[in-house]
Amino acid sequence: MREKLKWGGDPPENLDVEWQEGEWEDAGGGQVAKEARVVQRWKETGKIATVMRVREELQIRDGKITRYERRGRPE
Repeated sequence: MREKLKWGGDPPENLDVEWQEGEWEDAGGGQVAKEARVVQRWKETGKIATVMRVREELQIRDGKITRYERRGRPE
């Protein structure tokens, strides 16, 4: 499941992407959530291209995921 939840596809060839994963936390009522920080750097210079916070939320009922939401925002 973790593999399926990775953000998007492969990064562009000109960027290095670093994920700083948070831990899944119980948000109550069958919901779990985590926050990650994503840093993209230009390969040529190593300078930061963008930094994002990504929040993922899952609703689980009867052992199945019934809702999945992912929101990204610039840091």
